[in-house]
Amino acid sequence: MKKREILFENILSDKTGEGTLIEVLLNRNVFNAVFTVILVIAAVAVSYLAFFSLVKNSFFVKKAVANMSQVLIEGGERGLILDRFDRPLLGNIPSLNLILLPQSLPEEIRETSEVLKALRLITNLEEDDWVSLLSEVKTGAKNRLLVKKNLTLEEIKNV
Repeated sequence: MKKREILFENILSDKTGEGTLIEVLLNRNVFNAVFTVILVIAAVAVSYLAFFSLVKNSFFVKKAVANMSQVLIEGGERGLILDRFDRPLLGNIPSLNLILLPQSLPEEIRETSEVLKALRLITNLEEDDWVSLLSEVKTGAKNRLLVKKNLTLEEIKNV
């Protein structure tokens, strides 16, 4: 029995005549249907893009601003970490730093001056020095100004 070979040119052919292959062409409607489906998918994608960028823009801007804001979570004390002989491996040394977030300052000038007055008691800086420091710091969501390192407990009570 003779083995038939399938040639690459004959893949679309499904009918054979006497010794020759007859190629069956696809109907024009098939191409129109595929083009219509692709056109509908593209129109839906463009409409989603327009909806989210024009109609829901403010919603996503608020979510983006909320995502870039810094959240500080203060956990409870963990206790001591001990080795197998019940000796402490580490000790807890508190780091009490005073950090000012310029974006958290009140917008009213009177309230801001009260905050700066309280900070002057701790840092011994004049109000003009504070104003120049705050003008140098950009008002982004992650900008922070280190006011003083290693506060004492008395200074914390004053804050």
